[in-house]
Amino acid sequence: MLSTLLLLVAAFFLGPVFCGRLCPAGAFTEYLSKLVPSKFQISWHSYTEIAPIRYGMLAGFCLVPFFGGILACSYCNFFLFDLLANYYTRGYFISLTSSLLLTAIMWVLVFGIFTKGGRGFCNFLCPVGAAQGLMHAIGCRLPFVLRVRVDKNQCIGCGLCEKKCPMESAELVDGKAQINQHNCICCGVCQHACPVQAISYGRKHE
Repeated sequence: MLSTLLLLVAAFFLGPVFCGRLCPAGAFTEYLSKLVPSKFQISWHSYTEIAPIRYGMLAGFCLVPFFGGILACSYCNFFLFDLLANYYTRGYFISLTSSLLLTAIMWVLVFGIFTKGGRGFCNFLCPVGAAQGLMHAIGCRLPFVLRVRVDKNQCIGCGLCEKKCPMESAELVDGKAQINQHNCICCGVCQHACPVQAISYGRKHE
């Protein structure tokens, strides 16, 4: 409970930096997706709004235990990544249940290498990421909270941030870059891709 509280507090003040800079499960599929040509990958943002689905899944994860079920570890990519890492480093035996096999298919294939950015599982099915995203979106209403921000006066509308963002949270609106704080993970990819340094991570300008 303490680690969960610390994670949520950190997400409120700093953004979902755990997802963007520390989560090995998300990084694993993000890097794997770079091996697949973009023409074979799905841009989910082109077909649906991401935030309602990810928050709907979060609500489902929270409500299921009240009806006698549990999804927390059965369908968790981080848990599966931990199992695989321990298997290869320590030789632990893994009993792959049907839920873990389904998670592997969804995490690595459907929402991994065949999804633009490789972070589809993070966007749609990860309750930890959704909880952090919700805290971040609430925190961004305050001026002293850190977030990825765009200087609209400096932005040239080149679209590189939109192309490079693994979470599809960066997009062009009226020719200017805009960041969707509901699924931005503060990974810094858009910031480093911007040729005119119009994107930065910091507090909101007064």
